[in-house]
Amino acid sequence: MAMRTIEGEVLAALLVLLLLFAAGPGHVLAQPSPASDEAAYTGLIVVARGAQRSISPKLLTPAGVVIYGSWKPGEVNVDYAIKVGVVGYPASVAQSRRGGANPLVVEALGVTGPARTHVVVSEPDAARIRAANVKGRFLERFLVDIVIQH
Repeated sequence: MAMRTIEGEVLAALLVLLLLFAAGPGHVLAQPSPASDEAAYTGLIVVARGAQRSISPKLLTPAGVVIYGSWKPGEVNVDYAIKVGVVGYPASVAQSRRGGANPLVVEALGVTGPARTHVVVSEPDAARIRAANVKGRFLERFLVDIVIQH
């Protein structure tokens, strides 16, 4: 049996609280638009300059609409989120594990939030992400990587 640490317990509890209470008014997981005829994307890779790592980053439009990163209670398997995390932070696009064989790769417009952990993508890229998620269902499975460029 694995030994549990106080730090691990605290981190797990914080992640659960963040996942359950992060969604504020008007900030819910955006509904995807109809899918195109392209092959299903296997994951999402967002390239962001100046972002900081976080256990609860959000993916936003310029208008502040949350595409990914806020869930209502019951919308996410909390145990799975704690086990795998909601995003990965590979050093490069080539090193992405969550992106899979056919990732959708988008470049962020910028970062926001007090700790610079939330990533902003263009409205057209947000629409592409929503449409691609209809087929690939990668957002629900936390198949999202953020590549931070400095």
